[in-house]
Amino acid sequence: MPKPEVAEPRLVAGPLQTGPAMRGLWVDAFGPGFKTPLEVDRLIADARAMNINTLFVQTVKRGDCYCNGSLLPRTEDPAVPPGFDPLADVLAKAHAQGIKVHAWVIPTAVSNRAIRYAVTNPEHVINAHGEGSEQDWLTRNAAGSMWAGNDQQLDLGNPDAREYVVDAIRSVAADYNVDGVQLDRVRYPDPSGAVQDWGYNPGAVAAYQTETETTVMPAPGDASWTQWRRDRVNVLVSEVSAGVRDVRPEAVISVAAITYGAAPQTPEAFAFTRTYAQVL
Repeated sequence: MPKPEVAEPRLVAGPLQTGPAMRGLWVDAFGPGFKTPLEVDRLIADARAMNINTLFVQTVKRGDCYCNGSLLPRTEDPAVPPGFDPLADVLAKAHAQGIKVHAWVIPTAVSNRAIRYAVTNPEHVINAHGEGSEQDWLTRNAAGSMWAGNDQQLDLGNPDAREYVVDAIRSVAADYNVDGVQLDRVRYPDPSGAVQDWGYNPGAVAAYQTETETTVMPAPGDASWTQWRRDRVNVLVSEVSAGVRDVRPEAVISVAAITYGAAPQTPEAFAFTRTYAQVL
């Protein structure tokens, strides 16, 4: 009988240092890395050899989950064997080696043109609440475009979309003993010009109009509208943090933030950065 494949480290493993410094690897889901048991074996072997103590595993890529047990639909990525639970396998094997695992989550981007397989699950948010659906949660810019580069994204200002995101991420933390959750791209898409022009989902605009007691369609550069959208980012992060800590109090919550342009020299100067002004 042929011998089973066994992952061998590409480096020689030394003793795992347990000092206070976090030494992490980000493991994305657009290529190989943790989609099969053998890939997970190689990942853990390489992490050990590199003296890595934390893995940020892209658990939620585009509205799907590389896991079997959350509220999100299981990924339809054909590279994942039927029934295999990538997140559970990484957690078991990493924790056995003293390596922590954070669920790396893209909370709003739910469709990507670079994904080469069909997303057919009717419960996937792009099918249930995407373009043309009765309850459309997708953001669009002032010109009506729903594509931000290669992605379609949920609108942070739509209350139903935000509740869905919070519940989905909470369910990952509830069902898996992750050491943390990292939110990535928790912001508005890059604007087409100097002024942030995304956020025009009808449900988001209606929520803004109700809260501000106006019937006027806000212009992209309107100061009240801009601050309201910026506050939606804060609300989402706050609600995700509360939801995760409710089910896993010891979990670390982190954000992969954008640092466009030169760093501000004072706290007050942050309000004049591209990060604050353009992507909110």
